[in-house]
Amino acid sequence: MRENSADSSLDLARVVRFNSLKPAFFDASAAVKLVLKEHGSDRLLEHFNPASSFFITSFCLFEALGVLKRKWIKKEIMRDYYLQRCFLLFEYVKQKRLNIEEPDINSYETFRLAVGFAQKYSLDLSDALQLVGLKHGRLSHFVQESKAMLVTADGDLEEAAKAEDLRVWNCATQETPPEQIG
Repeated sequence: MRENSADSSLDLARVVRFNSLKPAFFDASAAVKLVLKEHGSDRLLEHFNPASSFFITSFCLFEALGVLKRKWIKKEIMRDYYLQRCFLLFEYVKQKRLNIEEPDINSYETFRLAVGFAQKYSLDLSDALQLVGLKHGRLSHFVQESKAMLVTADGDLEEAAKAEDLRVWNCATQETPPEQIG
């Protein structure tokens, strides 16, 4: 576990791959890895360009906060550290390093699509909404190297994204993000 605030600072000299021309969406598992030292955190931080912005849904942000809470409740992290890590996630949002990007949840069509993904791939609704956003959302028009990428550490979500021909990087199992689509 990373309890020293100096440990959470990003090394600006690291090689980075993501930039504004290669948008990336973080799910909750990846967002937690931004602020806690876990398997895959180092690879994720290596590619988390401090000059770039990334996207996350509010569902995934709140789910990440829930994961941090669960780690505190189970005594895996101390209370002050839990609060620091939550603050760091909010700071990323404030600094626009993590931008809230939502699927249109006011639309019956969005819900219908999400339920379809949830049933087809045995996903929870939050993960299914993430797929809807990537496949049909505002950034879904990007193609080839600029196609939005899902960043996750969830194998089931990774497989569902691949099955839907979405660009995905599992930072827990793959050393580097994929360079090419397909």
